[in-house]
Amino acid sequence: MSQRTVFLDIGISGAFITRRWEEPDNWMRLTKELGYPYHEFCGDVLDPFFMGDRAYQLRTARAVKEAADRYGVKISAFYTGMATHRFHGLSHSSPVVRARM
Repeated sequence: MSQRTVFLDIGISGAFITRRWEEPDNWMRLTKELGYPYHEFCGDVLDPFFMGDRAYQLRTARAVKEAADRYGVKISAFYTGMATHRFHGLSHSSPVVRARM
């Protein structure tokens, strides 16, 4: 019987972070501090209906990439569908996001 070696990349779901911390730098910093090299990115934080205008979305996407690079975290997965209970809504610090609510 031949042996196999299986390699698993263990990451953390970004869903737990986005409700409490709205800045991408915090998401990637916490991912790194918790000891995970991989972050499963929740695309709902860039949702075009809830999350500000296109300029805001592009700034946020850029900030995610920069923070991931800064902390040495890799985005290992992308998912969506958590929108209804993930947003800061009217409590978001950005007036652009609050205006969409």
